[in-house]
Amino acid sequence: MSLAFARLLSAQPDPAWADSFQKAVSEFRGGQGAAGMRDLEALGKSYPHDAQLAAAIGALLDSTAHHKEATPWYQRSLALHPGFEPAVNNLAMNYASLGEFSKAQPLMMQASKLNPANTSLAYNLGLVSLRLNCYKEAAAAFQRARRNTRDAASLDRLALAEATARFHLREYAEAASLLETLKAEPDYQTLLLLGSAQALSASLPDGIKTMQKAVAMAPADPQVYYRLALVFLLGRLNNEAQNVLSEGLKQLPGSALLLYGKAVASDTQGRWDDAIGWAKKSLDADSRRPETWALLASVYAKQTQTDDALAAYRQALSLGAGAGAGVDLAQLLIRQQQFPEALAELNELAKKYPNDARVDRGFGKLYREQRQFDLAEKYLRASLRLDPEDSQARFTLVEVLRLTHRTDEARKEFAIFNEQKQEREATRLLELASNEEVK
Repeated sequence: MSLAFARLLSAQPDPAWADSFQKAVSEFRGGQGAAGMRDLEALGKSYPHDAQLAAAIGALLDSTAHHKEATPWYQRSLALHPGFEPAVNNLAMNYASLGEFSKAQPLMMQASKLNPANTSLAYNLGLVSLRLNCYKEAAAAFQRARRNTRDAASLDRLALAEATARFHLREYAEAASLLETLKAEPDYQTLLLLGSAQALSASLPDGIKTMQKAVAMAPADPQVYYRLALVFLLGRLNNEAQNVLSEGLKQLPGSALLLYGKAVASDTQGRWDDAIGWAKKSLDADSRRPETWALLASVYAKQTQTDDALAAYRQALSLGAGAGAGVDLAQLLIRQQQFPEALAELNELAKKYPNDARVDRGFGKLYREQRQFDLAEKYLRASLRLDPEDSQARFTLVEVLRLTHRTDEARKEFAIFNEQKQEREATRLLELASNEEVK
């Protein structure tokens, strides 16, 4: 933080409070934090209208891990001098240190406008935006930082960060291109991201080769076998998927993830009894995997074992399964004509996941079944705005348009549905596995 102090002090050589401030600095460094805090409070009272001092006090407190105490000093500085760059930047980082990313992001954006060439600031803005799932803003920030950087190691770090954001945006070709620019030899986790991006951008052979390199590099990590199997499933190479999972289980007997992978592959092939058997083996290895319970529930539902499916979905949700499992539960209740129960589930999900396309799709399906077509269309279009590739929402919209006698619109939407439905489940699983890995 000495550099931060120097920047703050350079705006006004030898301010009247400099000596007293340095005394407080020395007290903190000497382990006399209580005395330093008293001196800072006294300084603030003596110079109540000095924005520079308030920002310097905040910086000192941040540097000594007194982050909560630093916040009001930055706020005071900005109240006295709106737009004061050191205070804007430091308050943004202060909020980030406190985990208050939604407060940090707009300040970082403001600071970035004041100093667009600040690479470190742009990088931090990108990281905070990633934490907020604001992937478009993150990609733009990382790209800006990358354009202002010449150091090879920094360029690699920024390219990887931008690729991560673009992967979340489903800009798979762009993500792959960025990862292919890395100068340093990639580790296996980077190879997993690159292989996923290649496979999802229609470069399936390249994706397979990259994943195979990751397997050779990290044979003790079950993720490498699982992700390679998903790439094979994406290309309808079902036997190859099963084989790689079997090879992984030879290396890692009893791996809950690989047993789950076996269940996924069996489900994809329509071998539902096998899928249930593998899912149960996975749960024997680790009974607290929510995704395995959710898969088991979905297979039970396909076999019309409704009570077992409902119980498995509720178990998945109790273990922290996300919106997907909750919506699947609601959709099962809709199929059982349990509309009040489905609405209650969806309302709870909407509170927890206010911008999730799957939740809007669930409402759309509910209102379609209740023949409230205006509401159904409203929610289905909202779902498709958030996720234009959701084939379930698209097909339900087709049904609503047909039922309301809009045949031409229904044909157009059905044509889009036909283009999207192929390989959607394998794509979803690969996206999900990759996104979890890159967070």
